[in-house]
Amino acid sequence: MKRILSTAVLAAMLAGCGGGGGHAVVPAGTSGGGNIQVPTQGSARVVASATLAATSIPQLYSRKAAAARRTTVARMKQSGTQIVSVQVNGTLYQGSASAVPITNTQNVPLSASGSISVSETFSNVVPAANDWVVFEFYAVASDGSQYAIGMLGTLVDVATGTTTANLSTTSTQVLQVAASLLSIGALSTYDIEQNSTLASTLQTKIAAQNVAVDSTTQLYGSTALLTLTEDLATAFERDITVTASGAAQFSIAYDSTQKDENDLAYNALTFAVLYGLDVAYVNGAGYNSGGLGAYGSTVILGAPESYGCIESGCGLQSGQIPFSGPSAGNADAQPVIVTAGIFNAASGSVTLRNVYGGHIIIGAHNGIAGGNYDTSIVRKGLSGPRAGAAAAARRVQGVRRPQSPPGAPAYEGATVAVSGEAPGATSQSLTLVSTLVSVPIVDAQAADFDAAPGRYEDFGYFGFSPLPGANAAGTVPQYNTECVEDCVTGGLIESTFNEEEVYLSPPTGSSDVLTMSFDSWNAFGIPLSQIDVCSPSNCAPANSTSSINITGAFDDPGYSIGVYNWQPGSTGATQSIVQDPNPCCGGDYLATYTIPANNTAAVSGSLTGTVATTATTAAPFPITAYVPGRATFLFNSSLPGDAIVTVTFVGTNSQTYTENLNTDGWSASTSIAVPFDVASWTLNYTLPADDVQNGGNPATTGTFAIYEFYVGGYYETNDDCC
Repeated sequence: MKRILSTAVLAAMLAGCGGGGGHAVVPAGTSGGGNIQVPTQGSARVVASATLAATSIPQLYSRKAAAARRTTVARMKQSGTQIVSVQVNGTLYQGSASAVPITNTQNVPLSASGSISVSETFSNVVPAANDWVVFEFYAVASDGSQYAIGMLGTLVDVATGTTTANLSTTSTQVLQVAASLLSIGALSTYDIEQNSTLASTLQTKIAAQNVAVDSTTQLYGSTALLTLTEDLATAFERDITVTASGAAQFSIAYDSTQKDENDLAYNALTFAVLYGLDVAYVNGAGYNSGGLGAYGSTVILGAPESYGCIESGCGLQSGQIPFSGPSAGNADAQPVIVTAGIFNAASGSVTLRNVYGGHIIIGAHNGIAGGNYDTSIVRKGLSGPRAGAAAAARRVQGVRRPQSPPGAPAYEGATVAVSGEAPGATSQSLTLVSTLVSVPIVDAQAADFDAAPGRYEDFGYFGFSPLPGANAAGTVPQYNTECVEDCVTGGLIESTFNEEEVYLSPPTGSSDVLTMSFDSWNAFGIPLSQIDVCSPSNCAPANSTSSINITGAFDDPGYSIGVYNWQPGSTGATQSIVQDPNPCCGGDYLATYTIPANNTAAVSGSLTGTVATTATTAAPFPITAYVPGRATFLFNSSLPGDAIVTVTFVGTNSQTYTENLNTDGWSASTSIAVPFDVASWTLNYTLPADDVQNGGNPATTGTFAIYEFYVGGYYETNDDCC
């Protein structure tokens, strides 16, 4: 038997306990009386009814009623509390048809015999199989106070016209088990939409297990529910064998482009949270290796992110679910997080076990990465956000590895959207195609430095961002990939922005136009037309056929001293600054200064730099020295830590800004904000007398190296490189 959940996970699913964890915000519903808050979607009606003894209502309580006193009718009578009526709050969850719940409320009398009879109508329902209706019962005392006394629920197939549904203790028990199976992904849109006998099927399977309900709550306790969930989940298991000639790794992702998937996940998780049904951590990358070529023996692969991911690093606040609810004019849910799992399988075939039965994206890749690089220097950093509020918090993470590989790798990959599958074993075959994409870009700074003749490398300015419209809801969720075993690449989108290797081929002649090459494969099946390539300061379509004009933040990596025309200042001790003939870590500039004879005083000097004229842009071309969210200016040099260094920037409109720079070590940095494009600068340094003592000796010279001079938030992974 495959264990889907643990006893600890389900401990809070005891009926009547109210559950553990936080609260989910449930959107206001559409009332049965026609108080429509979103566009009317359906014309069907559901008339839900129940007749039961007030003393035997299943005791599953809504968390939204936490302020109300929870009790039973029997205890109220024992205490002498008079019950004047019973308020019944009805909610119809529209399964995979809509994320908008439809609500109704009635006050009904408590009969002399202690029974309750209620009938509520829900209008504007989209006809669909396996919606579910919930009645929450509140005893109203003579002083107006309300007491939560339990809940009924049922699955219901909504037909065109009017559908009737009866809520009972048995139907509530079936709904409890169905909610557990939905929340872990064992039940999918296929089961909800295609199986019109799901409720009776579950009822039969539950009865066959002969698992007792709790005599007090009339629902299943945690141990019983665990047993039922495990046993019944096996009846809905799907396994897929995926083959792709030449593939070295495979992927599986939840298909967030499908509205019915997002709506069902939102409804199921909202319901589970609202009624205290804490659920397991299930996402598209969950796995338990069953040996090479077989994955997924304990969780549902490709399932939507679950509420339980809150405790497993999803980055959500307590009580949030990884879907946002409907908004004005939009009746569908929107994913907040979408995850793909990457699986190593050098044989070109993999069997994925316990696969989600709804819409998924299956992918394959030849596993080729960026060649053999010298990783002694790997520079990572943060860039500014994409223009626009939708991506205000996004970041670019880039890597630079100074090497000269022979060219961009021969990337190949494929993805296929798979619709719902019935339980059982299936197969899927993919054909790999080239995913290497090359686009022309105009970046004078990159042309002058990192793609200079003889250099061909991955470059740290560029990241990739999916656009609004990359999924059905028109939002940009956080895309995550999780590596299962020995992954080579996570694809073009590893997170909101990624660390994708980008190759710049040198410009020809005097042009500033480079060719940028990259792997366009991604595990989510997002086409290149819905992805932007972004520098720290701007973004452009990644599928552009014309030159992309893109500009990085100011950065002099020490490769070419003539680009910014480094010169000694007009006064002070500086004699010269030259390209270091024996560069450290790829490149640096070597400054020489004079130490006078018999010196006992500090020595000061200055260096200047100017943004050079380039082949295709008028001088000075824009060099951004400040990017919102990335205001750290780094100055890496061999100057001693007690040296005093200032830099004065001059803007393209003659603005000036002066800041002290920290020189304490290789990764020295100073947080400054230079809110203009830079045209030139003067760097002043003072070496304390203790560092340049020359008593009794003739005049001599000293040197220091400037390794990098740039705006960034970068850090070096090897501080001992120099």
